[in-house]
Amino acid sequence: MNRFALALLLLGTPLAHASFDDSECAPSLQLQAKGLDACSTQAFLSPSNDTRANLHWLLSDAGQPSLAGNPEKAEDQNALVPFALDQLFSVASPEAAPTDTPTEADTNSLSALIEKLGMSADYPDLSEAPSYASGEGSRQSSNNTDTTATFIAQLLAADLPEPERKRLAIQRLTLLQQEHPASEPQPLNFTGVQSIPGRQFATYLQGAAAFYDGDFSAAIARFTELTSSEQPWLKDTASYMVARSQLNAAQANAFDEYGYADLSKADQPALANAEAALQAYLASYPQGDYALSAKGLLRRVYWLQQDNVKLAAAYAEQLAEQDLNKRDSSLQQLTDEVDNKLFTSAQGVTNPMLLAVIDLKNMRSEEPLSKEQLQAQKPLFASEPDLYAYLLGAWHYYVGEVPAEALAVLPEATDDTILDHLHFSQQVVRGMALEEDGQWPAAQAHWLKLFKLTEQPIQLQQLQLALALNYEHSNQVEKIFAADSLITNSDWRAQVLSRVASPELLRRVANDGKVATAESITALSVLLYKDLLQGHYAAFKADLALVPEPVPEPLTQFVNAQGENDDGYTCPTPKETAAVLESEPGNAQALNCLGEFSRSHSLPLDGSPGEYALGGSKSQFPGERFDPLHGYQQIIANEKAPADDRAYALYRAINCYATSGYNHCNGDEIDKAVRKQWFSTLKRQYANSTWAQSLKYYW
Repeated sequence: MNRFALALLLLGTPLAHASFDDSECAPSLQLQAKGLDACSTQAFLSPSNDTRANLHWLLSDAGQPSLAGNPEKAEDQNALVPFALDQLFSVASPEAAPTDTPTEADTNSLSALIEKLGMSADYPDLSEAPSYASGEGSRQSSNNTDTTATFIAQLLAADLPEPERKRLAIQRLTLLQQEHPASEPQPLNFTGVQSIPGRQFATYLQGAAAFYDGDFSAAIARFTELTSSEQPWLKDTASYMVARSQLNAAQANAFDEYGYADLSKADQPALANAEAALQAYLASYPQGDYALSAKGLLRRVYWLQQDNVKLAAAYAEQLAEQDLNKRDSSLQQLTDEVDNKLFTSAQGVTNPMLLAVIDLKNMRSEEPLSKEQLQAQKPLFASEPDLYAYLLGAWHYYVGEVPAEALAVLPEATDDTILDHLHFSQQVVRGMALEEDGQWPAAQAHWLKLFKLTEQPIQLQQLQLALALNYEHSNQVEKIFAADSLITNSDWRAQVLSRVASPELLRRVANDGKVATAESITALSVLLYKDLLQGHYAAFKADLALVPEPVPEPLTQFVNAQGENDDGYTCPTPKETAAVLESEPGNAQALNCLGEFSRSHSLPLDGSPGEYALGGSKSQFPGERFDPLHGYQQIIANEKAPADDRAYALYRAINCYATSGYNHCNGDEIDKAVRKQWFSTLKRQYANSTWAQSLKYYW
């Protein structure tokens, strides 16, 4: 890590943010993006957000857990906005997701039940058994210690002869053991089970064995026998398992070996039977042990039937449920499921919240949602007029690209405006529309007003970014660093210092004792770096006087001698190099040493984050960055240059193309014949130099 990068870290700027490295999930520091960017989730409803993020914001308004309300986030004054999608649920939801993996509590419960039977708790260790995520291919997930314990508890409660009770328990453990990867399938043995309740429990196990073995016809037959059982648990469970078996039979051919669905291969008549059975179960057992699971299976049926009307209604019901005990999935699981199974089309979707998420997604498509399509949906938003107003305003801004129309639709905030996620989104798009309409002062006043209307940390961070962008793109960068500036996020401040700040602003921040030490060090690092590499040699010498004692580590690179590098070339201090270049711009050693400094300290601020991103406007620091290859070429063209300096310049120029043949020094294409000539000159005229002897190829 170079020292300037260290300076950014001291200030609190993550390198992924600073470098925009494609290997990182690096957020883009802008508001206006329309294309999907899962690395740049905005704190407002946006076409660029993943559908799950937009759904999350709307669910938060409906009372579901929200990132904005997380107390840890509230204490983080440098919370990053935008942020990567995966941070949303990892931070936001306090829920524990339902799991099919046996827990220690399940195992302990089963052990205690087995001991009550007077048996040894010697059953398989399932710690290495396959785990199943919710969804396709998870039939075996319910054959676990929890369901086994439930069955044995029913045996203990039933009026059974003791030998039959133990025999049935052993057979259930045998069925459980078959899920262990190291076990061999064992046939169930019901020898000696003669009583009516005993035979019914045996029938249940036969049905379960057939179900887990994929013989759904046999499973349905066995479970159907038990739907008239006098044992309440058997009757309830068998009724549920009939429906579950019918669903599994219906979808048996709908998934390939990798779990990918082909809905056209689902057995539609069998799905109709499964739907009827699940509805019948819920009618008979609205509070049954499997009622929540049955609702989840009904959603699977609707999806396989491609019935978006019923599917959307089922999702709307579950998403509106705030009692965790009445939901069959965690909020994250549910939003993932909605994203995978519903958000591919708006057909049949009438719920305003779900339809809004789909509309935002469609605003970013190659064939975006038309104004006519959106207007045709207006009756569906009768209960949510503000949501429809937002969508219409967003359409005018993102799709129609007529900001004046967006401003006509989106209301101006008043002192009484409550900024939930929806109304915050309205105001953010309104602010962007003001800027797009050229009303920069009005937009600035708008952002400042919104600061007074919210206390949510994530919204405040979003507003800081919006205001910083406004200051930058309206040529008022200095306001970001005013004493009363509302932009306190060190990330945004460092981004502006690094990319666009003028020498005067950098000097002021570097010399401002009221500013955090990390920020002053960063400002001085940027100032000295640009002084040196953008040709301001006299200023570099003068600005070195701002370096405090003792010299902070990030600034030592500007003070200490460069010394001898790994290739055996020696350079003095940057101050000495700058002094030589000020009086003798073509000095060969000084040009090489400036190239060495540039090569060793190439910084993230040398690139561009994008025109509309923070730090993306034209830099206010005059001059072009020094190009090492051009420096080498200047030395190569000077046949009177000292031998060692010219030989090293040839060596470095050739290495600009190592080893791919692509110029990684500045990207310029130089004819290969010229590069060959460099190599020949180095080998012929400077054969005794270490660089000629070490270089075997040219590229």
